[in-house]
Amino acid sequence: MKKRKDLDRFYHEKRSEKHLRRLSRYRKDKSRKKRAKFFETRDEMTTQLRKEGHYISQLVTGSDAPSRGHLDKSSGMLSTEIRLPQVFSIIDNPEESIQVFKGLEPALYDTDVEWAGVRHSDICEHDLAAEILLGRIGKYCMDLHSAHGKSFEIKGNYPSQDCLARKVKTIGLVKALEVDGEKIDDDAAEAEKIVLFHKRGAKEDSIRIGSLDSKTRATQGFVDHINDCLMEADYQLTEDASQELVEYVGEILANAQEHSGTGEWEIYGYLDKQNEERMCEAVIYNFGNTISDTFDQLPEDDYARGSLNKYIAQHENKALFGKNWDKDSLTTLFALQGRVSSKNSEDDSTRGQGTVDLIEFFQMISEEGNKRGGEHAKMCILSGHNHIRFDGKYRLVESRGQPIIAFNRENNLSLPPDPNYVKKLKKAYFPGTLIAIQFILPDTATEELEND
Repeated sequence: MKKRKDLDRFYHEKRSEKHLRRLSRYRKDKSRKKRAKFFETRDEMTTQLRKEGHYISQLVTGSDAPSRGHLDKSSGMLSTEIRLPQVFSIIDNPEESIQVFKGLEPALYDTDVEWAGVRHSDICEHDLAAEILLGRIGKYCMDLHSAHGKSFEIKGNYPSQDCLARKVKTIGLVKALEVDGEKIDDDAAEAEKIVLFHKRGAKEDSIRIGSLDSKTRATQGFVDHINDCLMEADYQLTEDASQELVEYVGEILANAQEHSGTGEWEIYGYLDKQNEERMCEAVIYNFGNTISDTFDQLPEDDYARGSLNKYIAQHENKALFGKNWDKDSLTTLFALQGRVSSKNSEDDSTRGQGTVDLIEFFQMISEEGNKRGGEHAKMCILSGHNHIRFDGKYRLVESRGQPIIAFNRENNLSLPPDPNYVKKLKKAYFPGTLIAIQFILPDTATEELEND
């Protein structure tokens, strides 16, 4: 018979073993749940990244071909580097600016690539659109590697000009990557005399009664943003100018929701009040169908498709198409004309007027900017391989009751446009539609506030 102490020791050991088994089961169960939650989160992230990755891949590679859609370990590279051009601008230097994104391609497909170097030091001209796209690609690379349990970081330097460096920190690459100690947060932007606006939206299945959809909120917020830019100088938009902005921004966002295929869009506004010219920048873009894609999907008996086919036939009969001007380019230009929309059903339809309002507003800004002797206002539309640039040289003119801008001296869509303004980007591709604007707010679009 066991002694008392031996029994106590025996039962203590048994209880300890039972407790340890229970603790082990608890820890395994907790670890299993944590692991399941991790993979569930990772799967959700991977699904979102896969969707975004298709478009990011097309943008980086400069091709509309399907993306490879997976990571591999074939390159053996640990790092990659890109040096941004002196003119890093989607408006003024689109092809070269987009081509540099290709330097980040290894990070899209190789998990061994640990970091990328991005050199801003050579930049002397810089626009908001180029920096936003660079930030979007950089952020995607970091999220993608993280989803696969890998680390990835981006290193670099700033432009030498203070105003360009502030843009990188406030709304560009540094901001997109959330670099601690370097980014300028929204709260700090006011102290830096920077006025920011950014909204992201998507098509909503349902809207609560009495509430506004994201498109309407963004449109109204953008107009408020422009007025905020003017308040320090005691200016504000006139009612007419405000209404024009509401109309064209609203129509553009509606087009993105209806025609892009994804229903998603982003809109940005930026003003550095330390810039004496009060140069405002705005960018609206969406990934998805290009302008040409939208028209190609229309049935042959569609009204808008029929109108376009007449011009295509004229160009084919005159052998006007070539390497730098093709059906895709003509379709994109045709879509800008007054009362042209893929939703049109008759020749007196009012659809498509949003693009006309945008061009009219831009032309007014450009005219006033030229009178004041300041820098000209500029705008571009980028979709697929097509880039169309506006600076006021070519005008929107009424022709047989329809506003036309053909970008040639004759203002005739039956003739090819000026290749300096309507370009085919052979080595660059944007998977969707992007509109970028730079303008100095003019006197005719603003009015001075009365001092009480």
